[in-house]
Amino acid sequence: MGKIAVGVVGCGFWGRQHVRVFSSLEDVAVRAVSDLDLQRARSVAEDYGVPKACDDNSELFEDPSIEAISVCTPTNTHWEVAEQAVECGKHVLVEKPMCDTSEQARLLIAKAERVGVKMMPGHIERFNPGLQKVMGLLGEGLLGEVVLLFARRVGRWPDRVGDVGVVKDSAIHDLDLARYIFRGEPVSVYGRAGTLSHRFEDFAEITLVFPGVRTAFI
Repeated sequence: MGKIAVGVVGCGFWGRQHVRVFSSLEDVAVRAVSDLDLQRARSVAEDYGVPKACDDNSELFEDPSIEAISVCTPTNTHWEVAEQAVECGKHVLVEKPMCDTSEQARLLIAKAERVGVKMMPGHIERFNPGLQKVMGLLGEGLLGEVVLLFARRVGRWPDRVGDVGVVKDSAIHDLDLARYIFRGEPVSVYGRAGTLSHRFEDFAEITLVFPGVRTAFI
């Protein structure tokens, strides 16, 4: 089996990380990168030995040698870019949040199913070795039943965030993990959020109530 040929759209903070990680995998080959800033795309390509850099996404989507696309553009463009990639028959890894709205996300999922390609959002915490260890212990019945989950993220506002607030940028991981660990969907949600010095919310407190006595505090 040959290497999976990948293209990365968006060469900002996360796009560069995607190219870096893909380039370290033995069974993956990054064939091309694109960015509206051609110089930035060329810089990333040069740093990681990617053969092609461009400022036109369609060059990646229409390249028959590329099997999968990583979408690392700003959130408000995820729907458009990912939809185009799916339409061209590419498997897609799209950075979180997957889309601006849940309606867009459902439409994108439905299109991927119709076209017959794989698609997933970048919920990397599910693959955290520590979490995988805990999930294994839970699966073996060695830790009993989880009834309360606490998640706390404390730190400076990351400079790279400009198009979403802390809920979509950071809490989204913990919201996903609560559903993953509890193996279900919450039956009620309560949240308070606000902003001290940013365009979007920069603090939030969220409570998810799951069936039974299970609750997540984020």
